[in-house]
Amino acid sequence: MLFAVSKSGATIALPEVVQLEVSHKIAEQGANAIEAAEKSIGFLRQLTQQKVSAWVPSEESVRDAIGRRWEDLSGTLQPMPLTIEHSKAGLNRIIKKLPPCNANNEQFRDSCIWQCALELSDIKPVYLISNDHAFYEGGRKRENGLANELQVELDARGRKVKLYPDLGSFLSAIGGAKTLGDKTVEELVVAAVTSKSKEVAENPHGGASILGKITFSKITGYATPRINVVAISFTATYRISSVKDYAKIEKITHALLTVTGSASFDPQSNSVTDVSFQEWSKRLQGTEGTVWHAPSYKEQLLGCDFQAL
Repeated sequence: MLFAVSKSGATIALPEVVQLEVSHKIAEQGANAIEAAEKSIGFLRQLTQQKVSAWVPSEESVRDAIGRRWEDLSGTLQPMPLTIEHSKAGLNRIIKKLPPCNANNEQFRDSCIWQCALELSDIKPVYLISNDHAFYEGGRKRENGLANELQVELDARGRKVKLYPDLGSFLSAIGGAKTLGDKTVEELVVAAVTSKSKEVAENPHGGASILGKITFSKITGYATPRINVVAISFTATYRISSVKDYAKIEKITHALLTVTGSASFDPQSNSVTDVSFQEWSKRLQGTEGTVWHAPSYKEQLLGCDFQAL
């Protein structure tokens, strides 16, 4: 996706607060993965009473890999160091409870990101890519767009900042994304996504959960620097049924599961790999209530989108 953005002629700015948080989150996920791998190896040794060995990277090597990845991207990204002006402006937003802050939430990092957007908007139009509800009018309602107070602030300065929840929606808006017309490719992607969706559909409270028919899917492809890799973004909605046994009386609940994420497609081997969910939701059929499990876009930045390229 980054390749498609760069081909559009846009400059990709990276606020330092985003880079710091991404590095910390990815290192944390790496440490958790190392711990889980070591526990699994230990379990297999105990179970089989055999010598089981596997190479597991150290936490230091994970941090080094993150650093190298940032170096690889240095020619693509425009770094925006955190300045004292950004910090003071962010603190002022917290004190005055101005968006992206509010009375119940001190969004210092988001405030610094907004100051970076304002700074860039003095030079050129800015496209802010963030799924953080703090920037949106009405909280999680993405369709409402930028928070009214932030838009008023822009209008007073005569500046333009357009908000998008992810790279996919931005590229679709500027014509950098292409809906895949090959039904075979779409079927391969749906099959890979469905396999992973079964894990999300599982009922954590006991009973059985059944992943049903897919009711909606949107699959989009993006060019990458490698001819044998197409970056994929997807949204898919499934019917799910949860069955619980209350005193030998079965109760069935019907709901909808929606997943969004990214993957890679190799046209030479017709294979779909690196399927990663960025967000998923479950909603009871016939209701508006939604339960979200949504990593912030800052976590996705290195963990999903860059990885696919």
